[in-house]
Amino acid sequence: MRDGPAGALAREPDIDVVATTGDGTDALALAGPYTPDVLIADIRLVRRSGLEVAAEATGPAWPAPCPCLSAPETGRSWRCWRRLRGDRAGR
Repeated sequence: MRDGPAGALAREPDIDVVATTGDGTDALALAGPYTPDVLIADIRLVRRSGLEVAAEATGPAWPAPCPCLSAPETGRSWRCWRRLRGDRAGR
């Protein structure tokens, strides 16, 4: 499911998708060097949940705390993405 939102974001000229993974621990390791402007994480991840990832990435120990979005479940991530874009069909 992460390929859909990642692909849509990557098509935007002013957005760079720097990494994707299904593992919360890997997400933090991959994102850290980039100090992303936004981190999007599914709540259901291996080893660490998206909520744990969000808590660390917005905390004082993170190099540059960034806003995070945690999608409720992998199967419903597309609905969250559509809502963010303002697409009424995503409701």
